[in-house]
Amino acid sequence: MTARLERTLAGAGLSDEDCQHILKAHGEAGVWRAGFLPPDEDHPDWLHPGRTLLILLDDGLIRDRAVLVLAPGLDQRHPHRIPPITRGLLDRAGFPVFPGGLGGPAGVAPNGPPLQPEGPPLQPEGALLRPEGERVQEHEEVWLESALLLPPSLLTLLVAEGLDQLRHLHLEPPTPARARVVDRGIRLLAPLASRIGGTLERRTRWWTRRVAPTLARPDLLGSSSRSL
Repeated sequence: MTARLERTLAGAGLSDEDCQHILKAHGEAGVWRAGFLPPDEDHPDWLHPGRTLLILLDDGLIRDRAVLVLAPGLDQRHPHRIPPITRGLLDRAGFPVFPGGLGGPAGVAPNGPPLQPEGPPLQPEGALLRPEGERVQEHEEVWLESALLLPPSLLTLLVAEGLDQLRHLHLEPPTPARARVVDRGIRLLAPLASRIGGTLERRTRWWTRRVAPTLARPDLLGSSSRSL
């Protein structure tokens, strides 16, 4: 993956200094993720940082070093895998990360700490008494509103990283978490991709039309995705 990244960066017209910064970020992201992944480096999750960078460069046509150095550390599916330095930069940029990840229920981060252990809660007082589906809908609305406020380059990062998550769902067994990612990919990520246009929109639309139906499990989603 590193050799492929070097070739892609060299062909993207970036300066040597920019390339070195981006490759360093990629390496640091791999070191951080090592604590959460199986030792088998052929596991697809090991390659996620590099794949996100390649999508951002080839399909998103992003050349902004400040955005490209964020890409390797981003993991919207597993927020606990985001390195602290990347998390800090994302927070300052107003970049939304869904509580618990794209596949998690509202406010729960599987295998990791809560997304916002400090500060005011996302829900008003008494919200825990409301139906679960209503709370999930509120989290999704907050996430989507924040995404729509992102500058184009960061919105492209959000969609590019999300697309790589979607592309590899077929490697997972069918679970409620996978079903939630499929559902949010269709309802949340695909409309955002349409705002970007170009190759990213085309690839995301292809996934929603051709791949998502093969992964959808009505018995896991229930009568409505809002019940998750």
